[in-house]
Amino acid sequence: MSQMKQVFLGKSDLVLRLAAHRMLSMGTEAPEGSPVDLRRFHAALPGRRAIRLFMRYLQEFCGELGRSLLPPSCVTPGQLEELLTTRDLPLVTPAGEKISWLLALKSSPSEDLEPLGIDPDLSGTSGLLAMGKLFSRITTTLRTEGLNPGAAAHIAADRDQECALRLRALEKIENRRQGFLRDWDVSQSGFNHGSPTQTQAEVILIGLMELPKRTREWLAEHTRCEIWIDALEQDQHLYDEYGRPDPAEWENTLMPDPEHFLVTDTPQDLALAMIDHVSQIDEIKKTSDVRLGVADNDLMPWISETFRRNSMGLHLAAGQPYSLTACGRLITGIKDAISNETSGALVALARYPEILSWLPSRTDRQGKTINVIKDLDQWCRDRQPVLGDDPGAPPAVAALSSALAPLHRREDDFLQRLDQYIEVLSGLLGSDEEGMPNWPESGSETLVEILENLRSCGLWTACHLSGEELAHLIHELTTDAMLPEDDDGLSMEALGWLELPMDNAPHLILSGISEGRLSGSSNSDPLLPERLRRELDIPGFDARVARDSHHLYNLLDGRRKVSIALAARDAEGNPMLPSRLLLRGNNGIERLKTFLDHKHRILLTEKRPEQETENTDLADLGPPRWKSVLPPEKISVTAFGRWLTDPVLFQMETMLSLRDCHDRDRQLNPLSFGNMLHWVLEKYGKSETDRELKKAEEIYVAAENWLQEYAKRK
Repeated sequence: MSQMKQVFLGKSDLVLRLAAHRMLSMGTEAPEGSPVDLRRFHAALPGRRAIRLFMRYLQEFCGELGRSLLPPSCVTPGQLEELLTTRDLPLVTPAGEKISWLLALKSSPSEDLEPLGIDPDLSGTSGLLAMGKLFSRITTTLRTEGLNPGAAAHIAADRDQECALRLRALEKIENRRQGFLRDWDVSQSGFNHGSPTQTQAEVILIGLMELPKRTREWLAEHTRCEIWIDALEQDQHLYDEYGRPDPAEWENTLMPDPEHFLVTDTPQDLALAMIDHVSQIDEIKKTSDVRLGVADNDLMPWISETFRRNSMGLHLAAGQPYSLTACGRLITGIKDAISNETSGALVALARYPEILSWLPSRTDRQGKTINVIKDLDQWCRDRQPVLGDDPGAPPAVAALSSALAPLHRREDDFLQRLDQYIEVLSGLLGSDEEGMPNWPESGSETLVEILENLRSCGLWTACHLSGEELAHLIHELTTDAMLPEDDDGLSMEALGWLELPMDNAPHLILSGISEGRLSGSSNSDPLLPERLRRELDIPGFDARVARDSHHLYNLLDGRRKVSIALAARDAEGNPMLPSRLLLRGNNGIERLKTFLDHKHRILLTEKRPEQETENTDLADLGPPRWKSVLPPEKISVTAFGRWLTDPVLFQMETMLSLRDCHDRDRQLNPLSFGNMLHWVLEKYGKSETDRELKKAEEIYVAAENWLQEYAKRK
């Protein structure tokens, strides 16, 4: 018998405000003026942003009551297991998960890999890591639903022999991987592997629609669990016993109409239309009054660039991709250079500012120093080398190869490989007195944390990886990371599709609700096709459509003013159609007619800056503007690749001879600054004369002298 109680919060306010009011009413009764005690509750919400907003409402409502708050423990779904269960063995880390799949695939015979279409000789490390990521997702899905690849293969054998063979092969690889985990004394994630930390803990799930079967069953058995649903009591027939949207019921549910329906031809026009639409709404007084919802990530580059060109800030709530940071680009460059040491990979690594600053240069016949980048481009254009071992290569190529050499050594012990990776970083970036690399400004904290976690684990001492495999592993561990950005309070905030239902802005502009982009494809998984998912009772395409129907219905139910903005074509010019969910309302057919009618498409032209005068103030120059110059008669392979990546930067760097202007080289990174501070304080404290000083002026002079001494030593 399920102990999970359903609570329908209603629609009188936004969901998190209603949830905060309800939780406060459940607090422990106490005398007037004493704190509201909610410590016995464990609340799970979809994302850290929702947790912060929920806690803000709890504090705000307690303040209105004139009472303080003893808050509940609020976690994301991924943290529930750690909060509620205890284990005899530690959980496998993300790095251990990836290493176990890599080793399992490497050690598998060809007959086990052939049904899966894997050729280790052709796939390489990056291909094996990508396949491991796919297989990890599949096996985790099966495990959390109480299944395994063998059981799925048995059911699929009657109808799809090829699918059954693939699942059997996956089962063998998974068994081999489980052997590695046992050798490392770690366990898989999953509620079924742990025992409860306390009996009948009070758990509240707010807005969670996709908990796996094993999780739901464990919570129903071991906790007093409530599911708070953003819906009216009269709509309870739309949800099953675990609070999940019922696909059969939602298929016939009509959608409310949006306030406005904007249609443009291209993504660039779409961004301009959204900017214009915001400017025309008088009720929007500040940027916090409106949110931008993006259901199609392919639109983000167009939206971000158009907002920037129109001097409008855009804050991504999910954060900045780690691959775009200075440290992320460096990790990618090292991975590419270690993999094959092609001339292109080495030249790309040489363009990194901290590396370029120390690369050796050579002189021409007149004794003039040749610019390193110009020399490398000339080498690529004239000799067109494939690898970096060309005898006519500039000295910078040999210097880079020497810096990368530690990862090419034969020692493949895991901890030794980590030391070699740090040695490569020190060779490329320089090092401090302690021998640690001079980390880049942006993103270094994430890389340092990953390296420290890998070193402190201690479970993989017997694990052997090549330098290429370690470089790919570190790249894989960082490539999906998102770094939070500071919100200046003046930028419009952009949220992903699953973050929108928990938002509190009164106005919402929703973009990307196109067919095939919202709920995904019904044929996207070759190992677990949709028909097999239905037979195994695993959520699939129908469940995603029901979930998205629930979210869209709650966004359009009148509690906020929603404008839907769609582009008729994607970034590559392919025609698009509105999502079928938008056609379910009373005016769905009219919206489709509006979308297909070219006369209703918004056509806006971006305002161009006025012609500059000679006395233009430098503060008003704004971003660089295109300048018409004669096209080059010749172009190197490297320069052509640069042009394909970014034509604007190509013209600025290659044709206009502009360079990145910054003062990063004159600044100390946090680690170097801390080392300097510790050195100065240590010398000051050991000096009997200085530590007896009492006047501020004398102390300042003494500290300044030690700083000067430190600068001389450096």
